[in-house]
Amino acid sequence: GGDYAQCVENIDIGGPTMIRAAAKNHKDVMVVVDPKDYPLLLDAINGEMTADEQTALRKKFAWKAFQHVASYDSQVAEWFWNDGG
Repeated sequence: GGDYAQCVENIDIGGPTMIRAAAKNHKDVMVVVDPKDYPLLLDAINGEMTADEQTALRKKFAWKAFQHVASYDSQVAEWFWNDGG
C-alpha cells in the first residue's frame, strides 16, 4: 500500500542489480535466490561435487537468479500497468 510516490520509492533497484551481477559472473561466484538450494550450495562448498557438477550448478543458479529478477521486474511492471499508471 501507500501513495504512488511512496510505492515508487520502495521499488528495489540495488538488490536486483546485485543478483544480476552475480548471475552474470556465475563462473566465479554462486548466487542463490532460493533457500531450498542451500543444501546444494553446501555440497558444492564442501567439495562433494565434481567440477562438471559445480559448473552445471552454477549455470542452474544463474538461471534461477535471472528468473527471480525477471519475475520481480514483471511484478513492478504490472503494478505500474494496473495501479501506478
